[in-house]
Amino acid sequence: MKCIKKCLAVVLTVVTCFALSISFGCGEGKSEGHLDGKYNLEIAVQNENGEIKMMEIWKEAYEEKHPEVNIIINNFGNDDIVGYMQKKAMNQNSLPHLVWLPDDFGHTFTDPTKGYFIDLREMYEKSADTDYSLYYESMLHAASNVGEFRPTTSYSGSFSGEKSDDAKYGIYFAPRDYNQIAIVYNKKAFNDLKTFYGFDIANYYNPESPETWNMEKFALLIKDLNDQIKSMGPTYASYKAIRMNMTWEAVYTTFVDALGGDGLINDGEINLGSQKNRAVYDYLWSNFFNEPNKFDINDNFSKGTTYLTIVSRPLLLSYLPYLRDKNSGKIMMDFIPFPAERVAAGTSGYGITKKHANETQTANGVTKTNKEIAWDFLKFILSEEGQNLGGKEGFIQPILKSLKDTGEWRNAFDPAMNHDAWFNGDELRLTTYNYFDASMRTALRAQTSAFFINLTNVENGAPANRDNLIATYTANLEAVKKGAIL
Repeated sequence: MKCIKKCLAVVLTVVTCFALSISFGCGEGKSEGHLDGKYNLEIAVQNENGEIKMMEIWKEAYEEKHPEVNIIINNFGNDDIVGYMQKKAMNQNSLPHLVWLPDDFGHTFTDPTKGYFIDLREMYEKSADTDYSLYYESMLHAASNVGEFRPTTSYSGSFSGEKSDDAKYGIYFAPRDYNQIAIVYNKKAFNDLKTFYGFDIANYYNPESPETWNMEKFALLIKDLNDQIKSMGPTYASYKAIRMNMTWEAVYTTFVDALGGDGLINDGEINLGSQKNRAVYDYLWSNFFNEPNKFDINDNFSKGTTYLTIVSRPLLLSYLPYLRDKNSGKIMMDFIPFPAERVAAGTSGYGITKKHANETQTANGVTKTNKEIAWDFLKFILSEEGQNLGGKEGFIQPILKSLKDTGEWRNAFDPAMNHDAWFNGDELRLTTYNYFDASMRTALRAQTSAFFINLTNVENGAPANRDNLIATYTANLEAVKKGAIL
């Protein structure tokens, strides 16, 4: 069994880099300062090139329509969202008006009793332009601190903000994307397999007949691909069939659900060792983790030595410099839907800080509160224009359901790609950790991710060692429930 502390160090690195896509910079950065005579709107985003570029695109387009507004883009510098907010917690005056928040670690700071961010339901419900029905419901639930949002119209009484008993059902950041997981494959690598060995991925997945694609076909693809790699000799010894990113909540939740599991944690009760979940682990190990060439633990997809990977759409931007034909310039990757009836998605968005929400600014003789200024910019991001601006550059998969079939996101990278793969099946909500206080969820996620790191290990995940594996991480999760920091 791997050392638990070592596992957690790896997990936190993987989760931070993958789920949050954080790139570290050299201290907190600022694009420009305040301008007299304008509404100055400050926003802090993760220090990642794509995130900053996307915000700059939205800034330029919005300011062109609203010359009275000056948007100031700061970044988290060397920190992730947790580090950034912890530094600001002692003096909230230093918080900007808007902060980028992810749907997992961001909830440490969206607890309404802590008062960092305002409940946005009042803003959403003011206009038909932001009616809840326009967005994917699972993403609105993800923006609530308890994983469930309730419109203020669904209970008696008028909206009363954070003091309401229903504040826990509020929306504390505006989700700006719907990042469902899918399978990405290296077209050049598979073209070479077909040319030299007759191995054709179309024998397993054909976009012309997607109804034939299922978990059994997926498992067969990995088995046959693994056999093909082994048959090609020592030159291909370092090649792997797939990078599955099993430490990511959206991935393991979807697998467990699709394979008949009954929840890893149910209403606060640790359920790793149930019979149904054990059957899931056995299927995963037997079909994906039982031979070293099947499973990539080093994320070598961009290097061309791993044939497939499971990711969310924003991660594609990191592959572009590597998976592009040098002669034609064509992008050599394409997409396969995750083979499940229900598929999970992640999201991120922007919260309006409570500290500055009701402060006012005046421009052109008109006085507005900061939350009014901030919300108008968020409405632009959530609009068809804003979503299309982000989508066509490949930064986001749209949060607006109306853009599923017609949005500019379908023209990103290459219109001929199988963009339908990113919208497959019904919405699968991520609810595993919602029972617990947000301050506890990071440690719980780390233990569950460490469990899957071990499960994907050929030795540690083997049937002979699985009872010990389940017992170890059940005990770890129970310890976290009791307040232990492992």
